[in-house]
Formats: sequence, C-alpha cells, structure tokens
Amino acid sequence: MCLGSCRIILGPKVSKKLLTDTQGNVYIFTFNDRYDIDGKILRNTARYSNHSCDPNCEVEKTTRTIWIVALRDIRDGEELTYNYGYEYDPDSYHDFPCRCGAKQCCGYILAKRYWGLLPKNARASRS
Repeated sequence: MCLGSCRIILGPKVSKKLLTDTQGNVYIFTFNDRYDIDGKILRNTARYSNHSCDPNCEVEKTTRTIWIVALRDIRDGEELTYNYGYEYDPDSYHDFPCRCGAKQCCGYILAKRYWGLLPKNARASRS
C-alpha cells in the first residue's frame, strides 16, 4: 500500500481523533496495536480505494506491509473497494454511514462480522 508513500503514526487513539475531528478526507489505516498509517501523501494511490459492503478487494497485512488484493477479476476503470472493517461501537457507528450502493449494504462502514449487532431499525440514509 505505501512503500515509502505514507507516514507512520502512533496508535489507534490518534486515528480515532483524526477520523472524528478532521474536515475533509482522512486516509488512516490501522496497521497494528501500536501503529497507524497516514496515507495522505499524494503519491500514495492506495488512498483512493473506497469502502464497500460488497468489495472487490481485501486487505492482507504482513509484519511490514499492507497489500490490497483483488478478490475477483476487476474490469478496466472499475473502482477498487474493500471493507474498511470498522469495529462496532453502539455509541458511534451512526457517525460512519455507508453509501456504497451494494445490494446487501448494511448502511454503515462496519466489518461484516458486526452487521448482526446493528439494531433492526438502524439504516443510514441513502441520500
């Protein structure tokens, strides 16, 4: 994902603050329990990969790198997407609505393993 095209920052608390306090686009990727990656560097084209509830890619992490790997053949010009995998927090999940447009979209940017925890009436606005 970055190969010299990002900066390493300490900790998930920093990322959470950036995600909730920053206006505009934020390109933070949680790497491990100690480090997050800020992909804001312009030459880091992986920052243009978006979230989808029905992604065409997945993330594979090694001890030193992050790879965005295709799950299927991707058409020329098709957007690269992966599930951002946010954890479920009953107090803040609604702050991250999803508008991916997938048929099975859960309505929020949330790891699939948490979809069943959403209240039955919890659906993000599609507008």
